[in-house]
Amino acid sequence: MKGIIYYFLLFIIISFFSYLFAVFSTRIINKKWVNKGFLMGPIMPMYGFISLIIIYLLKGYYNDVIVVVVFSIIIGQIVKYVTSIILEKLFSQKFWNYDIKYNLNGRINPFDALIFGSFGIFIIYLIEPFIIYLFHFINLKYLKWISLIILILLITDIILSYLEARRICRISSHLEVILNEYTKSRNIKLNKIKLRLYKAYPYLLNNQRLYQRLEKLKKELKTNVEIINMD
Repeated sequence: MKGIIYYFLLFIIISFFSYLFAVFSTRIINKKWVNKGFLMGPIMPMYGFISLIIIYLLKGYYNDVIVVVVFSIIIGQIVKYVTSIILEKLFSQKFWNYDIKYNLNGRINPFDALIFGSFGIFIIYLIEPFIIYLFHFINLKYLKWISLIILILLITDIILSYLEARRICRISSHLEVILNEYTKSRNIKLNKIKLRLYKAYPYLLNNQRLYQRLEKLKKELKTNVEIINMD
């Protein structure tokens, strides 16, 4: 039981810090805040899974940095490729599609090698040892309750995020018709169309003009609602 709790919390912690890294790196590169990742909450589970696999398979190679780096790259690329396929099967739509040299079916690209290689080094030599040290100071009883609460929140997030993604993917192929209809009649509840996944995965819409139009209409709708509330 202790081992399960440890690996679950390790998964959550690394997923959380991966989310922070993605958000702040996007902020630095694109000069804007974006809620990255598939889930609504501040975690990126794909990197949590990658970290657990790296720890399980490569911890015994602690003294061989090259093995850690090479196999971290391989593990990361495989998991990312499989994740892309799973998302496409679930929602009948690609969440990302790299259009750069040497990409593999648009699902992974060679620049990810640098990310996953560095990720493996951080996990094996810094993150996991630090978390093991930290857990020594926390009573197992508290860790159980913390794990249970986080697990309930995670399951809830997965369900809600899945439903939201299903709705967004259905809307994407008909968005221009929806926006035209809204412009004519104003009958459609535009506020129910969320922008979060479009920002996190621009390829879901793959049409900057439509996205800008949707964002503008939602801002106008929000402004009108605020004016009505003030009256």
